[in-house]
Amino acid sequence: MATIPRGGRIGAEHPPRKQITVVQGKPIEEALRLAVRQALLEHKRAGNRIAVWMNGKVVLIPAEEIQIESEINKAQNSSLGMRKSWNL
Repeated sequence: MATIPRGGRIGAEHPPRKQITVVQGKPIEEALRLAVRQALLEHKRAGNRIAVWMNGKVVLIPAEEIQIESEINKAQNSSLGMRKSWNL
């Protein structure tokens, strides 16, 4: 059985991928980081768990174990540390 590649024709060559340049990458990255932080805060406050991809599997993290970026930074700077650290 043959696998049909993108484009639908066996043996068809793929067009070269176009390289794009993002001029305002930092502001976009910061906006995405803030959006993820807000979503994590909302899940944690509502008591909802989150799903993350870890070591090739989906892992569900309970709301009480969700760590927001500022909490991780505080834990790393304190002498107590955290029991678990989910880098999200």
